[in-house]
Amino acid sequence: MMTTTSELALEPGQGNQLQVMQDTLRILSQGEHTSMAYEMFELTGPLNSGPPPHSHPWSETYYMLDGAVEVLVGEDTVHAVPGSCVTIPGGTVHTYRIVSETARFLVTTSTMAASAFFRELHQALAQGACSLEDIIAIAAHHQVTLSGA
Repeated sequence: MMTTTSELALEPGQGNQLQVMQDTLRILSQGEHTSMAYEMFELTGPLNSGPPPHSHPWSETYYMLDGAVEVLVGEDTVHAVPGSCVTIPGGTVHTYRIVSETARFLVTTSTMAASAFFRELHQALAQGACSLEDIIAIAAHHQVTLSGA
């Protein structure tokens, strides 16, 4: 299958968007275009949004563009502002909480596992009745372990 330039070069605002709880993830770079090495997303969210503490096998790096985010990595908390970069090794319990009115940051993940999780969660939430048990089952299917779940 031939990749077109339009799939590789996005204009501002272009790209598939996934709604994951309160946050919007815009897919910037897909794994099938990076030899499955990484994917990149632009995450935008409102004050106090963020997932519960969790871990998964893939690594993530957050690069702050706008706003402020408190990032828990293991037992350490980092206050991230524009220009900050936070790397989370695979298997590490982590979370983030947006502490400004809104925030926008890049999320780079190793492998394609994160987008598969985000896509399934997006689809379940878009269909409406998605219970906490459904979210936990989707997370478990993608090797995401919620702390305390």
